[in-house]
Amino acid sequence: MKTINWKRRGIVLGTLMALGLLMQVLSRQTAWFGEWYAVHIYPLWVNTVGRLFSALPFSVGEFLIYGGILLVVVWLAVSVIRIRKGTYRLRKMVKGAGVFVLHAGVILFLIFNLNCGINYYRYPFSQEAGFEIKKYTKEELTDLCEWLTEEINREAQLIETDADGLCALPEGVKKEAGASMRKLGGQYESLSGYYPLPKPILSSFVMSYEKLQGVYFLTVEANYNRDMPAYSIPSTMCHELSHLKGFMREDEANFIAYLACQESDSPEFRYSGDLLAYIYSTNALAKEDPETYSRIRAKLCDTANRELVHHNEWWSKYDGVVAKTYDKFNDTYLKANSQSDGVKSYGRMVDLLLSYRADLGD
Repeated sequence: MKTINWKRRGIVLGTLMALGLLMQVLSRQTAWFGEWYAVHIYPLWVNTVGRLFSALPFSVGEFLIYGGILLVVVWLAVSVIRIRKGTYRLRKMVKGAGVFVLHAGVILFLIFNLNCGINYYRYPFSQEAGFEIKKYTKEELTDLCEWLTEEINREAQLIETDADGLCALPEGVKKEAGASMRKLGGQYESLSGYYPLPKPILSSFVMSYEKLQGVYFLTVEANYNRDMPAYSIPSTMCHELSHLKGFMREDEANFIAYLACQESDSPEFRYSGDLLAYIYSTNALAKEDPETYSRIRAKLCDTANRELVHHNEWWSKYDGVVAKTYDKFNDTYLKANSQSDGVKSYGRMVDLLLSYRADLGD
């Protein structure tokens, strides 16, 4: 039997861990490394791993999770059987588990840094776009909400609807997401280049219980919840594709998704982006001035009203322990990656929308 060279293995693991830690330190402590990596190195993974896995019709990341769970279950079952037969000791089982967790942890930590972790520290998208982020008045927020209401009401007349009067998505929606992002890339160089097709998660019911609309996997794949209300699928696809371009901040991903949807030739995409922006903006207005919010909400067309009522009713079915637990996990994850507001960082999209609206006014 071949003897394992633990010293050599320890050196390899230590080197990989040190490399991951070095990248984290450089990202957090310098102003340039995150941007340099996002522009010059990260696209290599998109154009190799991303292209390779895009050829498969299913989410590789999802199936790797299934495979990992199956591997653990089989290992536990075999280990228990061997222990009961007396051919395997519990102490050896625990040691083996520790070695496996150590190896897997180091490898995942390195992959996390290479495929997304460093990108949290790139320059903000607002810097490239030239948007000035500042404090805005309640009147400017009201104007934004009024404007978005008009945009939604116009697009609602153009979209296809189902028997319930809700948005029905056209064929080729996944291709349209990439096309919309490429059009936006014509304006912003950081968003130009290759886009794989977004992939639906087969076990989307799990995402629903987590109240999760989309997820970017370390396999460089943009994934979405195929079970959620249809109107939110286009903007979610574009949101996850923006992560694939290295913009990991949630507020920026939402804003980029909104801009991409506006570039689309599909009214369903424009409608999806407008509703995304409307929800965040009117939520902010409702906290500032409930009376003005109610006045603006009353102007929303019947189609969009049905959409929002259906949206709330559908997601409320998944209220519970799983959703609360995942929300806390996500909050911790975002804060660990220097999004100090945690899940509240999603709401900073309104600042970007206000800046964008002010820029349009100019």
